[in-house]
Amino acid sequence: MLQKIFLNLLLTLLTAFAFVVTANAQTAGQTEEQKMETDAKSAAKGMCSCMNLFFDALHPKLVDLMTDMLEVGEEKAQANFLTYLMAASPEEQALINKDIERMGDIDVELDAFCGEVIERFSPYDDNKEFEVKMISHLSQLPECKNVYSVMKLGQEVGDN
Repeated sequence: MLQKIFLNLLLTLLTAFAFVVTANAQTAGQTEEQKMETDAKSAAKGMCSCMNLFFDALHPKLVDLMTDMLEVGEEKAQANFLTYLMAASPEEQALINKDIERMGDIDVELDAFCGEVIERFSPYDDNKEFEVKMISHLSQLPECKNVYSVMKLGQEVGDN
């Protein structure tokens, strides 16, 4: 069940980020390539900010699970998470389970935290080059480590 929830989360995150689009007004004097680069950088900062707020609202072990999936692999990350969950107090297990249930409505959660950013950059829906550039910018921002991990994992899942 956890595997399905987290796979759905990652696929939903990838879908949400694929919908990230540029601001409507094109900056004067910029080529399309320059505009895309500027927009990707802006989208990375915006998504980082709103996704960090989203992550702050989750139990830290759920965030660890998502980032560990990229760093140590899905199986090892899930095993580590289950080991932690089984050793946790009943109260902590209840908090984690509550957040897992919230993640079942991930579209609503993401819209609450990131809807404005996603809408602002919607012109780049399904633009793979934009997605790659945005993820590249995320990788360069230390405060975006968790967001980068989830985006990168979502990108890998989407490529398979």
